[in-house]
Amino acid sequence: MKIHRAYRMIVVIISLCLGLVGVSAGLAAFGPAQPGQIFFPLQQWTENTQVKLTRDAGQKTERLLKFAYRRYDNLNQAAGTVYEPIAARSLIKTIEQASASALTMDWDDRQQLSSRLIHFSQEVQSTLAHLPVLPARYPATYHHLQDSLASLIDDLSRVKAAAPASPNTPERVVVFPTPTPLPLRTGSIQDDLIPVVNVWPVSEPHNPGGRCNNCHNFKGECLPCHQKTLPENHYDLECTVCHGVEDWHSLVLDHQAAGLYDCTTCHLAQRPADHFEGECSTCHKVTGWLPANIAHTIADRFPCLRCHEDERPQGHYDLPCSTCHTPMHWLPVQVNHADPALSDCMACHLETQPADHYSLQCSLCHTPVAWNVVEFNHQAVGAVDCRGCHSQVAPGDHYNAQCSSCHKTSAWLPAKFNHAAVNTSDCLNCHRHTAPAGHYTLQCSYCHNTRSWGSVDFNHAIVNATNCVGCHSDDAPSDHFSGLCSDCHTTSGWSPADFNHAAYGATDCIACHSDDRPEDHFDGQCSNCHSTNAWLPANFSHEGLTRCNDCHEPGRKW
Repeated sequence: MKIHRAYRMIVVIISLCLGLVGVSAGLAAFGPAQPGQIFFPLQQWTENTQVKLTRDAGQKTERLLKFAYRRYDNLNQAAGTVYEPIAARSLIKTIEQASASALTMDWDDRQQLSSRLIHFSQEVQSTLAHLPVLPARYPATYHHLQDSLASLIDDLSRVKAAAPASPNTPERVVVFPTPTPLPLRTGSIQDDLIPVVNVWPVSEPHNPGGRCNNCHNFKGECLPCHQKTLPENHYDLECTVCHGVEDWHSLVLDHQAAGLYDCTTCHLAQRPADHFEGECSTCHKVTGWLPANIAHTIADRFPCLRCHEDERPQGHYDLPCSTCHTPMHWLPVQVNHADPALSDCMACHLETQPADHYSLQCSLCHTPVAWNVVEFNHQAVGAVDCRGCHSQVAPGDHYNAQCSSCHKTSAWLPAKFNHAAVNTSDCLNCHRHTAPAGHYTLQCSYCHNTRSWGSVDFNHAIVNATNCVGCHSDDAPSDHFSGLCSDCHTTSGWSPADFNHAAYGATDCIACHSDDRPEDHFDGQCSNCHSTNAWLPANFSHEGLTRCNDCHEPGRKW
């Protein structure tokens, strides 16, 4: 097992080495990195390694000249940016290396390459003079680089070389045409005789025309002089990237042009406690810390609560902020309730539900649009215990059985009760309060059906109702016969009425019909003239009667 791990480790190391070699070869071959960028030192090291590995002096000089042309292209691309001084110094350094290599070559090869280097250096001199940043802002560095080119051209133009060993070969000196060099700065007694007003410009060490440069050669590198004034943990670039020679505090820094993407290298000490740990450029601009606008799409690998923990209310929902909120504002809140992670409604809305509310999930009745849009699928939930939710909705003295016995789940009304299915025989248990005053006190089903109250049909025979007056006493007219209704009437209707006088032995007609006879009527019993079938015709039996005047007195109608 250990041997296999060792083999795997060796394979990984070899792969990394091959990858590094491939990257280095690509950098040296194509030169994509620019001076000041993060990969430029690796590219420059690769180029120098190739030069050192080249044994032939001619090939080495050609390779250095190729790299010098590459640096020249870099300078043209960096013109007008903070990289301009860095690119210029890198170019001059590469030309100096190529010139030094050319001086080690044979006479014939040296002449050709020296000529190319002189013309190239003259072209670089002209380019430096037309740069927008270096001559105006960094004059000391500019003059130093021009001096270096002038010295290089002078050395190449006055090469002394001896011909192959021969007594007849005179010594020759080849002089190439050169541009007018910058005036040499030589010290003299006149340098000390200067007006007081000119002391600063002449004594300024960065001024290539000042007295300091008579002895000291300022090469444009700040750190040899300012190393002691460098603050602790200062940024590790050349001072001229940010500072000018006039004032340290006047900082002008193009972060993008200088490739300064690792903000925390300089600004870590300025970051407040418990600040976002990501890169400063995620929220801030190089022009100022405020306003800060975070690109949440870049920072999505960080949980929201790393920044917004203090802004979350107490008892807030414990999911990422982005579940409900947008990066623009906290409100309005847009919640995707369809998200499976948001199935537990009570986790958020427990405090918003009324007292004695239904204790199951909100989604069983409510929709994410609004609380008032309520729709409960009783069948899907298997809700059969209606009173578990609706007991408080029922009126006082309401039927205490399940709501589903009368109502539907769509609405309370209309209500329809299936008496046959529930086998409700005790009608008064529900309908006692709906009966009129003085109503029949027995079961409703004796008269009414379950379809409506108006269809009344009382079966007197089944109920064995013989005491008619017990129910119909209020229906009899005044001075009505005080006997049972059934003596005259039937249960099908009050009229027609038929009284069986013979069955009841009713012989005292006047006891019932005294109010029926006309005025001055015969005072005797009705049966003397009338029959029980009808009043008319009337037939009086005169048999055995001889005194007519007893009944038919003068003036009487009968």
